[in-house]
Amino acid sequence: MDKPEKKGELRLKRSSPLLAMIFLAIAGSFFLFLSFRFNSLLLGLIGLGFFFFASLLYLIAPRWFFRGEILTSMVNSNLSLLRRLLGPGGFPGKGFYIPSEDGEIFVFVSKEEALLQPPESGSIGKKLFSRSPEGIVLSPPGSELLKTIEDLTGANFDEAELHYALSILSGAFMELEISRGFEFIVERDQVIVRMEDVVGKGFCKEIELRFPGLCEQIGCPFCSAIACIVSKSLGKPVIIDYVDVSPDGRVTEAVFRVIR
Repeated sequence: MDKPEKKGELRLKRSSPLLAMIFLAIAGSFFLFLSFRFNSLLLGLIGLGFFFFASLLYLIAPRWFFRGEILTSMVNSNLSLLRRLLGPGGFPGKGFYIPSEDGEIFVFVSKEEALLQPPESGSIGKKLFSRSPEGIVLSPPGSELLKTIEDLTGANFDEAELHYALSILSGAFMELEISRGFEFIVERDQVIVRMEDVVGKGFCKEIELRFPGLCEQIGCPFCSAIACIVSKSLGKPVIIDYVDVSPDGRVTEAVFRVIR
């Protein structure tokens, strides 16, 4: 899979608190060993100093579980509303990410589950409901996240080269600690994205269990942001073909299909 390029604004340099803590702890152990070996108070104090800074770094290092809990609760409330709107009796069709003439992306969800082709963007405009074909027009769940990434990176994804756009997104996801890993493959009309530890770990598994089918229908804010970028870059409608989460919830693979 392709990995983000290390240039420009794609990724900021990051230190690893975990590696620093391990180094300080090892150094502290080494000096404490020397203090016992040579009966040296000075070496013992140096070793304790290393342990002190390792403990301090542990206390001030960012916690994944805090970020994950906050984001999960926010996403759950939004997806609960979408589940009611797009579930049985509502609009159960596939969500088509469609680029408009002004560069915005909207999601068309049909009343008919078997609809295979999206409507023309001009026939829908900025309506909330569409009559032909019958469906609802929504803002993508990941639209605000996409705008945030554009603001942070200064990137413009409108008809940008797809590999370049996904490289920027990859770096942003890891820099914002949305995921610990982000790789992608572009194959003809498919974009395959593999993410590790989305918002820590277990986020995708929980969404999959609480809202079955919604990931493939319209997506969570993270998969939605990816679909938006693919649609913006290529200027074509996109659907989320399927989302697969590993049994331990740590690896998420999403496949996006471009509708030509």
